[in-house]
Order: sequence, then structure tokens, then C-alpha cells
Amino acid sequence: MLATVLGGDRTPHPPIHSAVTRKSRRGDEEKDQSAENLLLSTTSSVDEDQDSTQWTVTQPPSCRAFSPRTVVNLVLFTFSHFVLGHSISEKYAGSLSHHTLLKKTSYFSPVLEKWDIKTFDQQADGAFFESPHSSRFRNARTLFPSAEAAWEELDTIHTFPITADEVRSLSKDHSLAVKFPESYGLGSEAYVAQLDIFHQIHCLNLLRHLSWNEFNRDPSKMQKKPFSELHWIHVFHCTDMLMQTLMCQGSLDVLTFNWMETQEWPFPDFYVNHQCREFEAIVEWQEEHALPLMMGGNITRPEGAKQIPAPDAYYEMFPEQNVSIHDKRRGVGA
Repeated sequence: MLATVLGGDRTPHPPIHSAVTRKSRRGDEEKDQSAENLLLSTTSSVDEDQDSTQWTVTQPPSCRAFSPRTVVNLVLFTFSHFVLGHSISEKYAGSLSHHTLLKKTSYFSPVLEKWDIKTFDQQADGAFFESPHSSRFRNARTLFPSAEAAWEELDTIHTFPITADEVRSLSKDHSLAVKFPESYGLGSEAYVAQLDIFHQIHCLNLLRHLSWNEFNRDPSKMQKKPFSELHWIHVFHCTDMLMQTLMCQGSLDVLTFNWMETQEWPFPDFYVNHQCREFEAIVEWQEEHALPLMMGGNITRPEGAKQIPAPDAYYEMFPEQNVSIHDKRRGVGA
């Protein structure tokens, strides 16, 4: 077909028409040549445009797009925003550590939901003998009426109302929880609650009373050798340290009350929910890191070691010098 288009009709004609035919043939050839030239020109233009487009897309960006000053400004801008964000984060974390983080480390408590309790650092008064700044709950080597009154003041059970939703948030069945009588004016959905810290203090006070009963017993009626004075100082110290710990931690966990068969009065639900540290893990940590017991028990004071003064109560009890209070024969470990 291309031969037909380029060469025209090749069938022989009579001689009278040969000149006209040759002229017409030359015209057709010129037209065909022009068409071919136009086609080649168009194809070349399209190829050049495609090459130009491909070169533009694949060409890498110039390294001179950012000047050194622009780069420095970008670095400073990024760093300033980092510092600002860090300072805001620290400030926000500081506010959380006071109350919100306290809630995160406690079980749900209606008290924490309504009250922003303050916290502070305080060193425990760990005096083994009498302390010049002992708490009002510590007896010394005899019964102090003021100390007894302080304990009894906290041993009295006080209650407060909480709602049905708060009972459920404590993971308790509100249908079993005791309500305050409507005659109290607290409404029909006021449930009886108590702070667990005062229950804990009550338990410690009970143990303290048992110790005092032994303390006050007539030695002539005792079947065993009475405890030494140093033993009782040890007991008072332990009781006081536990009391300080309870007051310091100030558990705001809440217990509710139930109606129990045979009882006419509300009975405390002692199954209180707490958020706890894994005690077994603590025991395992100590077993893994602690030194053998004999290594700690055989340490003696080296010459030239700095010493703290012994309290006056020690010299009153032991006029002789260098009497070890760790001697179990004297009653410390009895």
C-alpha cells in the first residue's frame, strides 16, 4: 500500500497521455514528500517534549535551595520548640505528681475524687529510746495519760456518706451496702462508708493494748520471767514506728458496711480493695541482692569511726559502759 501511495498508479497508459501523467506523478510525489516531512517534524517535536519532561521530573533538586542562614534558623527554631515543649511537659508532670498521680497510685476513693490532699516530705522519728520530739502517741518507759487519750481519740469509728455510683466504683454491690436512714436528711441514696486508715489504727491499738496488759501484770503472778525494761522500750518503739507509717501513708481507701445475719448493727466489709506493690517480688529482690546474714551481723565498729551520742536513757538503764542493747538475754529480742 505504501508503494501505491508513494509511487502512484503503475498501470501502463496510452502515449497521448504520458506527459500529463508524468506531470501529475511529479505533483503527487511532491505532496507525498511534504506529508512525510511534516510527519517526521511532528514526531521529532513530540519526542523532544517527552525528553524534556522526563529530564525535568528526574532532575534532583539543587543543593543551593537552602542557604546556610536558613539552615541555622531552622535548627534554632526546632531547638526552641523542643525546649518549650520540654518545659511545658515538666510543668504538667509536676502538677500531676501532686494529686492526679496520687490517684493513679491508689485504688478508687471517693475522698480523692473530691479533695486535693497535700503531701510533704518528713523524716520519721526513729528514736529507740525516748525522743525529745516524740509523737503524742508514744509512751516512754511508763504509761502517759496524754498518749492514751490520743490513741483512743482515733480509735473511735467515724463514718461518712457516699453515693451508689461510688459504691459500685469501689467494686462493691450497692444492693448489699448499708444506707444511712432517710431521717438523717442525707437522702435515700446515702451509703455508710469509713476510711480504712482508721480501721488500721484500730488494729494497731488493739495490739498495743495487749502489750500493755502484759506490761501491767503483777510479776508475782506471772508464770514466766517478766520482760525487761529494755524489752518494753523496744515494744514502744515498734508501735510508734508503725503508727508513724500509717499516718504518713494516710490510706484513703474506703470500706463499706453490710447487714450480717445475727447482727442488728452494720458490719464492716473488711474486704477493702487496695492498689498494692507486689510484695513477693520485693522478697525475691531481697533474696537476690541481700548479703548473707552473718556478713551483716558480724560488723563491729572500727577504730576512729565517727559516733553519734548515746541518749541519756541508755546511761540511766546501763550505768556500766558498752552494754550491747542487741543482747537477747537483756530482752530486746524476747
